[in-house]
Amino acid sequence: MKNSLIQHIRNVFNALKIEEEYFVYDSLNDILPDWLEKEELTHEFVICCNVGFDKERLQQFIHKEIFKIDNHYYWFEGSGIKPIKSLNDNIVETSPISSIEKLKAQTRLPSWLDNFIFGTLCAEYAPDFQRFEYNLNLQHEDNLKYLGTYFPRSYAETFCIFDNLFCNNVIKKTYEQLTEVNILSVGCGTGGDLIGLLTVINKYFASIKRINIVAVDGNEDALNILSQIVERFEQQFHKEINLTAKQIFFDEIIGVDVKSSFDFIITSKMINEIINNGKGAFNNSYYDFAKVYSPMIKDTGILMILDVTTKVGVSGFCPILLNQQINRFVYEHSDYVSLIPIPCIEKENCQVQCFTQKEFSVSHSKFENDKSRVAYRIIVKKSFYKKIQLKPQNVQYQIQPDRCCGQGTIIADAFFLSNIDDNVTKDECKEPIKTIVNKSEVIENKRTNHVNVLDFLKETLDRLHTKQSKEAYLIDTNAFIYAPNIIDKIAEEYPIFVSAKVVDELDHRKDITSGNDKKKIQKALKSINMAISDGRVQTLTSDARLLPADFDRRSPDNLILSVALKLKRMGYTPILVTSDNGFQIKAKTLEIKTISYTKIKSKI
Repeated sequence: MKNSLIQHIRNVFNALKIEEEYFVYDSLNDILPDWLEKEELTHEFVICCNVGFDKERLQQFIHKEIFKIDNHYYWFEGSGIKPIKSLNDNIVETSPISSIEKLKAQTRLPSWLDNFIFGTLCAEYAPDFQRFEYNLNLQHEDNLKYLGTYFPRSYAETFCIFDNLFCNNVIKKTYEQLTEVNILSVGCGTGGDLIGLLTVINKYFASIKRINIVAVDGNEDALNILSQIVERFEQQFHKEINLTAKQIFFDEIIGVDVKSSFDFIITSKMINEIINNGKGAFNNSYYDFAKVYSPMIKDTGILMILDVTTKVGVSGFCPILLNQQINRFVYEHSDYVSLIPIPCIEKENCQVQCFTQKEFSVSHSKFENDKSRVAYRIIVKKSFYKKIQLKPQNVQYQIQPDRCCGQGTIIADAFFLSNIDDNVTKDECKEPIKTIVNKSEVIENKRTNHVNVLDFLKETLDRLHTKQSKEAYLIDTNAFIYAPNIIDKIAEEYPIFVSAKVVDELDHRKDITSGNDKKKIQKALKSINMAISDGRVQTLTSDARLLPADFDRRSPDNLILSVALKLKRMGYTPILVTSDNGFQIKAKTLEIKTISYTKIKSKI
């Protein structure tokens, strides 16, 4: 995590042409500079650098508050750290908040989409916050930069948001009954949010064969790019997609002349542009959007309003405006409920100037773990909400890494839609995890097992955190050679990854072998190619920097192991499929699980 963060800050500084030296400290483990020792550290990492650049520009770009002490600037990154208390409530140590059941907030751009936007469409990864504050007048070259930089972020945000919503049994069963859905995307741009939604619909609902889309934006070139991507999606997944792209200029919130009602209405990072373009004159834009477009959703429809977390003109910060105005909308329109964030459900006409924020990250061929921070609301009709039966009780909801809303002994992610259905399977959404252990349980444990209370708390949190990690299979070259159809032997509930080095080795061996072995390798390559196209398999490149110093960084086996270490950082528990004894030993040295290809058939 620290190495990735160092690289991320380097890229930010390069993009802004900042030449100042910077330092990244682990708040819990590193020796901090003297001037920072007395400051309250609220997050896992703190980034420090000397005064000598445009603080406001950097602050806008990273969406973080930057603090100043003497001749030093600093800001925080990573998860929040929260005090763990003893029985007498004295703070005794700090620990990252990692045991909460959280919304899935990281993903990878699918290979077909990555190849299409960066290969076929020639998108470019080039962050420039100020250039893309207003996108209506972007020319083709700038649209390609936006496509390569901000499209993947919008994809990840919408994919993760709806992936959680579709985990809920009521919502999932509702849409499983459909064969056709209608989508309206307002301010669609090149369509990152729309493709994210289409991808998650395809993931959950094989029954939906026909998708009708109305996509609206003021930039004609962006609409043309979107049309190409939607056409590629249609070819990839054999869906019938009817796209109507409309060029409409939004100087204020206006309706769209359509006769249909919609299953999904989404808008992403558009409303802040309307406010900015009006120089603060349109302070009611979030309210107006909800008022105009909520009546257009079906009885089981979902409306998503998502925006950046920066300050707009003289109006204030987007999250505060969004929360105030949507709270007012649902208070004045009793037929609707703001489903996400969850604490807003029960608080009618809340007047708190609440700054909500959710961080997402996406990886693709041009950048690993690219982060974005957004605020969003999910609106549904009250009749649909009653069917979902979400009953928050005894809960405090985390709306930021260091801030909760509500009281209770259970901490839960404010953006995570838990599932109270008793029939939820192990791979669907889980209930929020108790992070404040009942005092009587701690005392009883201490009496019977004679363990230290803090040790018990740490072991409990570690055990709960371990339960959340998801197993993923990483397949070695030899496994493909001896069992070309091994992908089909792994249950669909498990993610499968293939190192780019494995593909390279198979492709090389195909040219130097003959007979039955050559046929097996060709069959394996065909199987991998089809699985990637279907979204069943993801490819990852190696990162030799993750390997211990005494590992040969040019060894093909070690490069594959670096992919396993990368998967660990992504939150997976990797299982290496290989029958090579030496390879298995090295993997176990790095605490990576292994299984032979012969045993995997009997296990799955």
